Amino acid sequence: PFLHTHQRNVLVVVGAAPVRRLLARRSLAPSSCGRGDSTRRSRIKRERWLTRFHAVGSVELTYYDTIELIIASLFVAGAAVLVFLTGRQVTTPRAALIVTVLFTFGTGAYSTASRVLWQHSPSILAIAAVVFVLTRPQQTWKTALAVGLLSGLAYVFRPTNALTILSCAGWFVATRRQWLLPFALGGLAIAIPFCLYNLAVFDALLPAYYLPERLEPGDGHFGQALVGNLVSPGRGLFVYTPMLLFCFFARPRRLEWAFVAVIAAHWLTISAFPHWWGGHAFGPRLFTDVLPYFVYFLFKPVEWILANVKQRPVWKVLLGVAAALSLFIHTRGATAIATHGWNDGPPNVDVAPQRLWDWKDLAFLRGL
Repeated sequence: PFLHTHQRNVLVVVGAAPVRRLLARRSLAPSSCGRGDSTRRSRIKRERWLTRFHAVGSVELTYYDTIELIIASLFVAGAAVLVFLTGRQVTTPRAALIVTVLFTFGTGAYSTASRVLWQHSPSILAIAAVVFVLTRPQQTWKTALAVGLLSGLAYVFRPTNALTILSCAGWFVATRRQWLLPFALGGLAIAIPFCLYNLAVFDALLPAYYLPERLEPGDGHFGQALVGNLVSPGRGLFVYTPMLLFCFFARPRRLEWAFVAVIAAHWLTISAFPHWWGGHAFGPRLFTDVLPYFVYFLFKPVEWILANVKQRPVWKVLLGVAAALSLFIHTRGATAIATHGWNDGPPNVDVAPQRLWDWKDLAFLRGL
């Protein structure tokens, strides 16, 4: 499989690309370093940080391609194991295995999270672990502690995972308030060192990348983004992963409504980004983090289809077609570099985002 180096969001070598975005966001160019700082100590911290950044930036990042591919693939493999174990708790072994295979090779877990070391790579593992722990048949206060730790880690990996923290907190408030304390303690075990590090490096509890000011739902793009994230030919979730349409046949109960809430809130949040298509990427990259929630809702529909093959064969055919398309599309995204060249155009998708709506130029068909 190839490793596309143009879509770098490297966490190896101190995360050079997110740092570059942070520089642009906070105007920390060397010429302006220290501007507005009230103390010499703060200026020294910024200068030290910039020194570290430029030292990282001088490294040829392509040297780490193979390392990234291996680490990212291990993250996704771990998530796949957890998806299967979750399925074994709620459905038949056969349905659990089928859904796990579809998750691993028929979603952005394959075409995005396993190809380079995005933030999505560890994020998808952490979210899969949260789902696994919450759906275990035996629940104790240790469950809440583990969920606090895991959701805290998920937030560190990807700020949109704050929605998982809020949803889990709401679930514990509604069902087991006595577990709120261990849940909070688990989260604090991650939050305290994270914030201390940020104070030492950025003089703030949170880096700019984690701040809600990045969301701009009122700038006129929000409605288009809501639709585009679901059905646009350039980034539509159900265009690139049509098998997820079968999630709508699941009937959520109790805890599962918390999962639905995360999915819905995530959709609204990523649509609030002015850059809602996620820059140079393949398909619905910004939905990658919540894929473990989506595939959870495939377990029961797949189980029902397998149990009613003779009585309702049409459903097996429909699922087979949707699954085959999903596998084809994400295999193309994972193995054909031409599919990523679609972002370059011409014109570049970041310059001409109207290309996201062009049904005559589908990224996953590039190079055929």
